[in-house]
Amino acid sequence: MIILPLPGILRIDTDNLIKELVPRPIETPVDDVSSAPVSSCGYEVIYGNSYSAALQTLRAQYAFAPDRYSPHPTIIVDDQIFPRPLTMLETLEMRLAHPELLDIFFDSCTGIAYQANSRMSKLIPVCLDLCALPQDFKDSFLPTPYASLQGTELDLSHGVYDQLLGFDTVLSHPFWLAVFNNDVPKLTRYRDLVFNTFFSDKAAASKSMGVFVRTNVTQNELRALYVNFISYDSSISGSGLLNDNARFLLLTPSLSQKSL
Repeated sequence: MIILPLPGILRIDTDNLIKELVPRPIETPVDDVSSAPVSSCGYEVIYGNSYSAALQTLRAQYAFAPDRYSPHPTIIVDDQIFPRPLTMLETLEMRLAHPELLDIFFDSCTGIAYQANSRMSKLIPVCLDLCALPQDFKDSFLPTPYASLQGTELDLSHGVYDQLLGFDTVLSHPFWLAVFNNDVPKLTRYRDLVFNTFFSDKAAASKSMGVFVRTNVTQNELRALYVNFISYDSSISGSGLLNDNARFLLLTPSLSQKSL
């Protein structure tokens, strides 16, 4: 059952028994990010009218009851520990554990940086600049020093972008493979969930899960990766606006109080 306990928070509790809960008080380095044990967690949905607004709501809710949100990953910003948005991979792992989340779009702390006047990009699993976005940030993207960023570099001129993908094409797509850290079995499970949920017995002959990116970029820019809800083909996009609506997942122990 869904209740709305506070403005900006959509709470959905689950009652699956949690076998192991590993708090993550300090974020691991960007080049060595390991996933939180999200599949055993419950969740709440945080939303705001911009990325920074949703980020502030995430922080406020976490600070209100840190014990309740003990499984949620954190990061150090200006010598303070804050909850961070989930990475795109962690978000998709939550969808695997909770298929009802296919009906909601989600932003992430995974950044995509674009190099000006080229088709080069970098995928940054945990992007500090996004996690530390100021409360008063109102622009659609962050200017960024592309050359010094650490991340997986992708040439967007190679591969199929800005259109839906066939059932078999998803597993060989360089962007999807980068998001899943080349974990093909996990990507296969996610693809099967999306296609079988949306298309049923026609999954293998259908198209979904497109990758939509920026083109004709004239300056280096950084944006947040988001995934659409299933009615929009569960496509992944690096073209979103930081000053537009945003939603994050906030992790809870699975034995958190049930909604009545």
